[in-house]
Amino acid sequence: MKRLSKSQIEATAYHEAGHAVIAYALGYRPQSVTIVPTRDAAGHIVQDNPLHGFQNDIDGSDEVRLRVENFITVCFAGPITQKLHNPRSWRRAHGQWDYDKIAELGSRVCRSDEQADAFIRWREVVARDMVKAHWVRIQLVAGKLLERQRLSQADLEAIVGPRAGVIRIG
Repeated sequence: MKRLSKSQIEATAYHEAGHAVIAYALGYRPQSVTIVPTRDAAGHIVQDNPLHGFQNDIDGSDEVRLRVENFITVCFAGPITQKLHNPRSWRRAHGQWDYDKIAELGSRVCRSDEQADAFIRWREVVARDMVKAHWVRIQLVAGKLLERQRLSQADLEAIVGPRAGVIRIG
């Protein structure tokens, strides 16, 4: 990957922060998030596969559908966050993996293309609402990523966890 400009690094920080914070809000605990570029990506989060052990094209259970819904929401969160932070920074290629995964998952749990399109649009609305609701935490994570380039699970927990910002008295 070629060297990124300051604005590209900032866009990546917001993109990855969106994924990480929304994953956390949905009950996942990302192991790390980074804006250190690799050969294939400008940044990424590391988390367990929420669909591990399930065959969602065979297992039509509510649990699988919920996991797919949440995974799609996390995938949407990165691009949505980047666009909200700086609309001019967005290029469709920035979220190609996200959009490919969204399309794949939507088609695997829906019985028709029309149903998949509606399902995916609904999860995009959910993701946008969640990003707006968690905007302050996303900004905090993005800021820390710009300072440190990589955050561990403990770092994320300190910023977005249920006890983040709690002051102990006594």
